[in-house]
Amino acid sequence: MKILSTYLSALYNPPHYVHGFIRQRGIRTNAESHLGCQHLLKLDFDNFYEQIDKDRIAMSLIESGVPSEIAVLISNITTIDNKLAQGFSTSPVISNIVSIKLDNELNTYSRRSDLIYTRYADDMCFSSKTAKPNFEEISEIIESNGFVLNVDKTQSTIRGNFQTVTGLTVFDHDKPRIRKRIKRRLRLEVHYIKTLGLRNHAIHRLTKNGKLKTGEEEKQIEIEMELIKDRIEGWINFSYGIEREFSNKLRTKLYG
Repeated sequence: MKILSTYLSALYNPPHYVHGFIRQRGIRTNAESHLGCQHLLKLDFDNFYEQIDKDRIAMSLIESGVPSEIAVLISNITTIDNKLAQGFSTSPVISNIVSIKLDNELNTYSRRSDLIYTRYADDMCFSSKTAKPNFEEISEIIESNGFVLNVDKTQSTIRGNFQTVTGLTVFDHDKPRIRKRIKRRLRLEVHYIKTLGLRNHAIHRLTKNGKLKTGEEEKQIEIEMELIKDRIEGWINFSYGIEREFSNKLRTKLYG
């Protein structure tokens, strides 16, 4: 599957507005496109992979220049029960290839409407400093391309309210940022670790959540300590690519 994934990736020339599963792009570059926006509309596909079947995969590959016999073969080995397989290394790039026509149409519409369009996997964002995105017109384009939206996840916000794109706040004009409540929680947890010690902090968390069981204390405490360390280290590493200064301060406070 990895060899096939490499082959498919070579077929796909990602446009600047697609950020999911693309080298040197990610949630940060996706959010950067919408910094300081006045209006923000966020849409989400309903079970994205499940909407992509064998026929759609084969047709998209043929349109990308793959011989029909090979396209059909690829569609057969990359699906389960006629749906794009979750967890296969080929699924992300195939979902991008299948979405080429949709992405092109949404970007063309957005440029005409003074909007900025980006997609990260199944998350689509439309923003503008002037025009309000028209949900009806956008959803019509999406539906005409054979996709169904999860309307429960549709969010339309204006500047002054809480605005995030792929989990990062975009109120700043300079760069996306990690949510303040997450940073406060991380700072507080590092403070507890430094003042109480990792073991006591783990005991406190287990006790507070009512998870410390008699007779299994030591095992639970050891597991909780490892979970805390992994979580904090994970956030430090993640935030380094988003807000390097915050990441460095957190690491310094934790490790000295």
